[in-house]
Amino acid sequence: MALPLTQQTVLITGASSGIGAALAQALAGQFPGIRLEQFAVNLFGPLALTRALIPTMRNQGGGRIINISSLGGRLAFPFVGVYSASKFALEALSDVLRMELDPFNIRVSLVEPGPVATEFVDVAKMQIDAAIPNPPDTPYRAAFQKVVNLDQQLARQAWSAEQVATAIVKALSDRHPRPRYIAATGSKLLLFVMSLLPTRLVNRFWQRFYGIDLVTKAWQSKTQSNP
Repeated sequence: MALPLTQQTVLITGASSGIGAALAQALAGQFPGIRLEQFAVNLFGPLALTRALIPTMRNQGGGRIINISSLGGRLAFPFVGVYSASKFALEALSDVLRMELDPFNIRVSLVEPGPVATEFVDVAKMQIDAAIPNPPDTPYRAAFQKVVNLDQQLARQAWSAEQVATAIVKALSDRHPRPRYIAATGSKLLLFVMSLLPTRLVNRFWQRFYGIDLVTKAWQSKTQSNP
């Protein structure tokens, strides 16, 4: 006899769009206690696969593990907190595996893409729609509109899927693989600058980039007009 859905762990692969995304949203809405969307795909899946393959790699004298992270695994962005959390966790897992598996000649690298083609905005919008019913009716509506318009700002920096694939091939073929391969235009400089700035200024930068400063202005205006 099958357990009720509320007592099951549901693993959905390919949940970034289409049927998988619709199913994840439907389950999250009806059964909010179910553990889904992001950690299953971005952390638990790679962990299970790695654990299954390590004995074979060890016995054959070595191997190479490439985990696909994201700039969102190095920097936390508004509105995609769960996604960033799952990628931060994948980064930590990969760093630990790199140390633990080194004695067996098993190398672990991360590939960190930035915006890829126009998918970034689509995924961000889907995250918002999944997490917040009727985003235009919330105090964050000004920021949500800014997110929708980000595709024009990111178009010049976005990589194609083929460019990211090339970075993955490099990680697989380098004689001495690096711990991390950044697959995004200008991101090395961005990460360096963000590492130097105080957290307060980093927060302000992303608040402006994602339009949260507009939320602040709108909320202050509302509270002043309705004391």
